[in-house]
Amino acid sequence: MKRNKVVLVNPGIHYVGPKMNQGLYPNTAIMILATILHNAGFRVKVIDGRYLTVDDAVESISREIEKDVAYIGFSVMTIQLPWAYRVSQAIKSRHPDTLIVWGGTHPTLFPEQTVEDPAVDIVVVNDAAATVSSLSLNISEGTELAKIPGIVYKENSNIIKTPPNQDKDDFSNVPYIDFSLLDHKRYSRNNNMAIEVFYGEKYKDSIVYPLLAGLGCSYRCTFCINVILERKYYYRSAEEIVERIKFLQRNYGADFIHPMDENFFINKKRTFELLDLLEKENIHVKWRPQARPDHFSDDYINVDVAKRLDRSGMIVAAMGAESASKEMLDKLRKNLKVEEIIKAVEILSKTNIVPKMNFMVGLPGETESDIKKTFQLAFKLRRMVKKSCISVVSFRPYPGSELYDELVSKYGYVPPSNLEGWAELSERELRESTGYESFEHYKWVENPRDLEARLSVYSHVTMYNPKTSARIRALISSIRLRLNFFPFLSLETKFLNALSNPVATLSIIRNRILKK
Repeated sequence: MKRNKVVLVNPGIHYVGPKMNQGLYPNTAIMILATILHNAGFRVKVIDGRYLTVDDAVESISREIEKDVAYIGFSVMTIQLPWAYRVSQAIKSRHPDTLIVWGGTHPTLFPEQTVEDPAVDIVVVNDAAATVSSLSLNISEGTELAKIPGIVYKENSNIIKTPPNQDKDDFSNVPYIDFSLLDHKRYSRNNNMAIEVFYGEKYKDSIVYPLLAGLGCSYRCTFCINVILERKYYYRSAEEIVERIKFLQRNYGADFIHPMDENFFINKKRTFELLDLLEKENIHVKWRPQARPDHFSDDYINVDVAKRLDRSGMIVAAMGAESASKEMLDKLRKNLKVEEIIKAVEILSKTNIVPKMNFMVGLPGETESDIKKTFQLAFKLRRMVKKSCISVVSFRPYPGSELYDELVSKYGYVPPSNLEGWAELSERELRESTGYESFEHYKWVENPRDLEARLSVYSHVTMYNPKTSARIRALISSIRLRLNFFPFLSLETKFLNALSNPVATLSIIRNRILKK
């Protein structure tokens, strides 16, 4: 090979800033692609941008650019775009001959728009496991790219789009992650899957490793990327899962497994086979899967089965409930009923498994009544299980979805037309748990400012927190939401901050008095 080194970058999020010694593993796609390329004989360097500022990332990547570098690859979600774009621009400016390759959700949805920017040379569209080795080999040897399916690239100022990649990602081409390619010990300790506040200090010393046991999803929710990209559901067997758990325990001391499946319990047969194997082999490990509320039912995960899951080490059931409005659930094609959401929490209340349930508000077509129903249900579920996490966040317009298209056609939403526009939009307005737009642009919502206030207030009652100031704030927030009363929020924040740190507050007051 002429150039056999590939640098893969997991982009940061511009408004969050570097997170030191804490957080999730890099994007699953980055870890899988690194493993595939390593197995194919490439030298691979993974750079995690969540621990780096844009300037620091540029320096780190620049140090890896040598004569044998084939390209710098980024896996980019829309939320990561400003960071990835600014870094790509800077690398191109410093090293104009270095190829920049983008893959991931955003460039898949906007391939031509992405590749027409000078900062990006090649876009990999949709699934990449079957593409990455042949693409890397062609780049390495300087051969023609036209025969590589599923890519968009520039050639003599022309944009070339090859035929779609017909080899979809499944477990015939998606390997287990090779953790030797990562600084995995940094991620396994203080991992935020094990230090969520509702655990208390219970799992803070856990050694956490991810396990990808499923790809895609068989449900067809209108807002989901799996529907947009027509991804099918693939899964590993119960035997494979158990063998991988034993491997992670034996080689890395793992005592906390994070299944990366988008819905771990789709396959009922596998669920019961897994439980049988865990019990038979006396495997002790904590695990935190994602689920659907309607899987907790009398004919599937009933109280007895939930207790078996509890004994197996399952500590959280992370679920997307989305709405308390039947009309909204139907519009989302969630195939879910409100009573099934309540049933799930009722069943889990008989166990030690924490219900972690997510709702979203601010959907197109949603009424004020729909929004109130969702907050009311969230409160009801919180009362049912003290140590629960019932969150309500704003709907995020996701490019490529039916709902996104509705915003454009019915409400006059105008999305950016190029990478620079997406970066500027996000840098100006993107805020965690509030959406891809500031609320003044939520034209499809009846009272966007009231919605913003509700979400801000509800964020204080989302998770169980034993601290006195947090409990007082949760109580005040509950009253505010019930009365729909949102003035004096900044004054409330100052008072509760003073309550939570009285020594610092008294010091500030003392210094001000002395100055006078």
